[in-house]
Amino acid sequence: MMTSTLRSETPFVALLLTLIFAQGCHPGGGRDQQLRDARTAAAERAASDAIAEYKLAKRDGHKVDTCLSAGKVAEAFLRASDEAQHKTWKRAEERDCKTIGFPF
Repeated sequence: MMTSTLRSETPFVALLLTLIFAQGCHPGGGRDQQLRDARTAAAERAASDAIAEYKLAKRDGHKVDTCLSAGKVAEAFLRASDEAQHKTWKRAEERDCKTIGFPF
C-alpha cells in the first residue's frame, strides 16, 4: 500500500522539482534579472556617491582631491558600463588634473 502511494506521487514530485530547477536556471529567469538589476543599482549608487564626493572636493578640497575624485567618477561609470558618462568624466579628470600640472 505504501509503495503504490509513492509511485502515484513520484510524477508530481518530479514535475515540481523540474519546474523549480528550470525557473532557477533559465537564462531569462527571475533570479538572473534580479541579479542584473541589483548590480545596475549598485553601480548607479557608486557613481552617484562618487559624484557627490567630487562636488565636495571641488567646493572644499584641494585641487589634487578634485583631480582624484574626477578619476573615481570616471571609473564608477566605467564599471557601470555607461560609456558616455565615462567619457565625460575622463574629460573632467583630464581638465582638473591639468590645473595642478599633472601630465595627462
